[in-house]
Amino acid sequence: PLGDDPDAGTRMSMIPANVESADDILANGEVKRIFETHLVDFRATLKDRDLEIFDARLMAEDPLTLQQVGDRYGITRERARQIEARIISKLKTFVEKGGLLDAEVVRG
Repeated sequence: PLGDDPDAGTRMSMIPANVESADDILANGEVKRIFETHLVDFRATLKDRDLEIFDARLMAEDPLTLQQVGDRYGITRERARQIEARIISKLKTFVEKGGLLDAEVVRG
């Protein structure tokens, strides 16, 4: 207890809760919705193998390994990594040009 007054509470009651406020939940949901919309737009810029690698490596809940990607396309793991890096670079440029994030955050 914090004192003799039973309504004063306890030290435990003074610790802030680790629960997001309603405003934070709404804002995060809006950011997520906007980002998902832009991901759909970015996906539309990709073709063939790049699109498949984007989906299989970057968007999948259980992504393929670089070796699995390499085996699928008859390329080395290193080449699969290079393609993935190029796709990520394109995504960063797309996000930056779209004004979705501060350019410094994207480069970081």
